[in-house]
Amino acid sequence: MTGTGVTRRELLVAAGAAAIGVTATGLVESPPWGTAKRADARPAQVASGSLAFYGDHQPGIATTPPAALLLGAFDVVVTGQAALRDLLRRWSDAARVLMDGALLSASDLGVVPGDGAAGPADSGETRGLTAENLTVTFGLGPGVFDGRFGLAARKPAGFGALPAMPGDELDLARSGGDLLIQVCADDAVVAFHAMRQLTRLAADVAEPRWTQRGFGATATFRGTQTPRNLFGQKDGTGNPQPGTLGFDPVVWVQPGDSPDWLAGGSYLAVRRIRMDLLSWDRTPATRQAQVLGRDPVTGAPLSGGTEFTAPDFGAVDSQGRPRIAADAHVRLANPAFNGGAEMLRRGYNYDDGAAGNDDAGLVFLAYVRDLASQFTPVLRALADGDAMHAFLTHTASAVFAIPPGCRPGGYVGDSLLG
Repeated sequence: MTGTGVTRRELLVAAGAAAIGVTATGLVESPPWGTAKRADARPAQVASGSLAFYGDHQPGIATTPPAALLLGAFDVVVTGQAALRDLLRRWSDAARVLMDGALLSASDLGVVPGDGAAGPADSGETRGLTAENLTVTFGLGPGVFDGRFGLAARKPAGFGALPAMPGDELDLARSGGDLLIQVCADDAVVAFHAMRQLTRLAADVAEPRWTQRGFGATATFRGTQTPRNLFGQKDGTGNPQPGTLGFDPVVWVQPGDSPDWLAGGSYLAVRRIRMDLLSWDRTPATRQAQVLGRDPVTGAPLSGGTEFTAPDFGAVDSQGRPRIAADAHVRLANPAFNGGAEMLRRGYNYDDGAAGNDDAGLVFLAYVRDLASQFTPVLRALADGDAMHAFLTHTASAVFAIPPGCRPGGYVGDSLLG
């Protein structure tokens, strides 16, 4: 992430020079879902393939997380709905082209072909590459509803910055933002290229606020092997699965929810979490297991079974002590101890500290139907009592309303702006 006031050139240079990096530690445990699926539940995704931009939901949420992530938050520097509407339309049109694996043309940029002042239509660094499963997702921060755009009456109830948590050390320059672009791809160059083009299209409407690169998606959907975070733990064991019966009511704002323009969309909470790797590495494996409530190698709960066995929180050892401690991460993050609160984790590892590992960890990305009932209570429970919290420092925070997908001829946000 980059602090407020950084130029577009600095954003693009930084994005190109650094290795892609962001994560999600096992911040939340969810029970395995049922197996019933809808035939159209998950968009097709193939190696080096292209995904559809249009649909009921934005891409980059229920699609399988690819290897590289680039997040970019922007501050809108103009007022009035017209400028915001025009930007979101330009971004949507460009995202469709980019996700098809094509370079942007002059018409995509809204300029007259041959207009030298406009510069090249596309910077061209992906010539010869495929779409690499690129997804582009757009979000609206609370500031969009602060009165500058006449949208205050359409603001979701209670939508604002997350409350302060014990131990937070938030850098405000790395937090917040009026607009968010989430770019994911199997190739870091493709992700960078998409963010670069969309930043160019922001022109003088929105200025970059922060950016964050990520690598190695941790909370991928269950496959042959669950990925690991930088603590070496399996991360994403109980993540909700697209196409199963419980997925939609956890992730998507439902018809009848308020506000109506957000139906089919979601909310995204972003937490950048620095992990104390040195202290963790010096912690005995037996203590690491107690902190997690799981075997660090197999991922199985300490109550027994395999990785996907539901934890038995009532199990005790031969001395009558709980096999899973009261402050174990797996216990405090479990929906059973959080009023049933569940969420979709979509996270990436990050390393902004190079060889010293002084700033490495995860950016936790959580998609939910409702922030107040699904995300905030779990965040507070973990901050108050999780044994793992001693190894973590939350350094940045942001929330965004994620509009539903759009149809051909429309744009992301048209349900709000018309």
